[in-house]
Amino acid sequence: AAGATELPAAFGAMPPSHAVCIVGAGPAGLQLAHFLRRGRDKFSDYAIFERKSFAGSFFAKFPVHRTLISLNKRHARSRNMEFRMRHDWNSLLGSEHAGVLPVTERTHELYPHADVLAEYLRDFAEADQGDRIEYNTEVQLISSIPSSLGGGFELRLTKGDARVDRRRCRRVVVASGLPVPHIPPAIVGAELLLGYEELAPSGRAFENRSVIVWGFGNAAHETARELQKYTQAITLLHRM
Repeated sequence: AAGATELPAAFGAMPPSHAVCIVGAGPAGLQLAHFLRRGRDKFSDYAIFERKSFAGSFFAKFPVHRTLISLNKRHARSRNMEFRMRHDWNSLLGSEHAGVLPVTERTHELYPHADVLAEYLRDFAEADQGDRIEYNTEVQLISSIPSSLGGGFELRLTKGDARVDRRRCRRVVVASGLPVPHIPPAIVGAELLLGYEELAPSGRAFENRSVIVWGFGNAAHETARELQKYTQAITLLHRM
């Protein structure tokens, strides 16, 4: 969402309305929608707005080096479904109800390639939420509706064909993830750094170089693991 404001007293014709509007068709948005659909209450009236032309678009690019760090343990000692679920960190709850194979049945890899998860999310979205997701739809503005006009929120949307649309929602759930890279402030020479999101899947461009990776989280270790195939040396810098 680009921003939030309050509507003027008069705003024209009443647009279509929903009990819940979900911004983003990634894992969080799909999981919430899965349970809303099966809730059989007032919240079962919902819509999902996805900016891209397919669900789970984040995983089409990230993680950059394409190996997940989320566990895909296919076999466990217990037959208890909840216990087994705790060893599958990628599949959404309810894959069996959606009629979709979980990630554990799509690959033998303990840490799968990200494309496997991306394909799974697209399949889950199509099977479970195909009639509720509006693709190529970007939420430009979320406006608060005064209680004197019924309360709730109004969304201004832009479609892929440049049409502008509006929706009213009693509740809005933003499940779009991080929209921009995080760049810590006050770093001298920040403009000289190469961002994680700018890296290629392969570290071949760093052949025979010495590299400093600024950070010590998941992305930093993922990058170091890929680049060490090609570099002279890698140093990870982090704050204590």
